[in-house]
Amino acid sequence: MAVSQNINLALRSALPGSGAYSSILRDNYEVSEENISDGAILKAGGADAFEIAVLKLSGGKYAKETEKALRGYVERRTADFTGYFPEQEAIAKNGKVIVKNGYALLLICPDTTAAEEVFRNAFSTEAPGEVPYYVPMEEPQSGEKEDSWDYDHDKLLKAWNTGNTDALDEKGQAVLKVCEKILTDARANSRSVPEMELYIHDWLVDNMEYDTAELENYGGVPDPDHDNPYGALVNGLGICSGYTRSFQLLMDLAGIECISVYGHSNNGMEYGDHAWNLVHLDEDWYIVDVTWDDPLSGGVALPPKYHHRYFNVTSDDIRSDHFWDESEVPKATGKKYTWQAVLNGN
Repeated sequence: MAVSQNINLALRSALPGSGAYSSILRDNYEVSEENISDGAILKAGGADAFEIAVLKLSGGKYAKETEKALRGYVERRTADFTGYFPEQEAIAKNGKVIVKNGYALLLICPDTTAAEEVFRNAFSTEAPGEVPYYVPMEEPQSGEKEDSWDYDHDKLLKAWNTGNTDALDEKGQAVLKVCEKILTDARANSRSVPEMELYIHDWLVDNMEYDTAELENYGGVPDPDHDNPYGALVNGLGICSGYTRSFQLLMDLAGIECISVYGHSNNGMEYGDHAWNLVHLDEDWYIVDVTWDDPLSGGVALPPKYHHRYFNVTSDDIRSDHFWDESEVPKATGKKYTWQAVLNGN
């Protein structure tokens, strides 16, 4: 979903006990873990400066040392974007470091004033208790999953094109029912193919959320269909393959040329398998990564641009954090139908 979420591949949290948390403290912030007794870090990946960290100091003697280290990090982070991404450079440059009541706060976000106010208000009457975060008492178990749906993309396309759904099981019919509603609304609200593509992209972002039961430090049982359109479109839960397959299905049903890409990604905190799409509009190809356009933000409402950073971008735009066999798929070079261009009716 666009607002109420906790963790994703594009905007992830790092918690005590995880390798990512230790690595960020040590390598990024240059702060010793001995200085910090607790904390939580929310960090974007790729060409995005967004980052918030709340760190509980082990003692007052570490306040100045930690503050100095975090201010140095803000300077280094600003330098990372200088000359490449002016907007992100400005966000990083306006970053704030606040040390108060035994806590250190790092704010690199579009509205540091509002974030700072929330932090300071927490100490208006008394110091807060523990920094809230979820860490299981033991290694999280995904639980015993049900068998996943035997997703058949071609069977769904045939049923759609012929109008005969008799060969589909209950889940297949449910998926096509949702697809029909999405595409009917997309056509009614679009004046062009790129606008229809954007409508479908935004529907997925607004109506899906990442299945966090698959992630480190999260309990619960993963949705058995989170890697296919039933989990994504009907249950509203997916992982990157669920987002990608759903977008691919909707593009195919809409008659928009699209292919799926399976590779790897590095969100600035870890390296792992990932999937996204390529869309062909007019004579050019564009990359769309719906998963990374649906960042989990811990309930923080993000500006619309954070949900369109990977909509109709080029191969060069994502090469720093997405990795794939470029010999197997077309190169995305299109720049005519960017998010802002489509939004403005171009």
